[in-house]
Amino acid sequence: MSLKGAKLLEPTWYSVEIDFVPKMEATDQEIGGLNDFASKAFSEENRVEVRQIRWLGRPKEHAVFASTVAKLATKEQVSKLL
Repeated sequence: MSLKGAKLLEPTWYSVEIDFVPKMEATDQEIGGLNDFASKAFSEENRVEVRQIRWLGRPKEHAVFASTVAKLATKEQVSKLL
């Protein structure tokens, strides 16, 4: 199937779920989302390129750990993590 005039607007990124993320260490207290340190640490520790990382849903208020979704650059990086 072809879509006349369709264009790819940005590169494809691949999602992976990350469980047991320490909520207190990874949360930016001002915005409630993940802080830049969490993304950078995960990227460096696992040698992957993280485009975006976000909470998977809203973490429970008193939870110690929560799950995130990270968007990675390649399928190979996702396979490496799994």
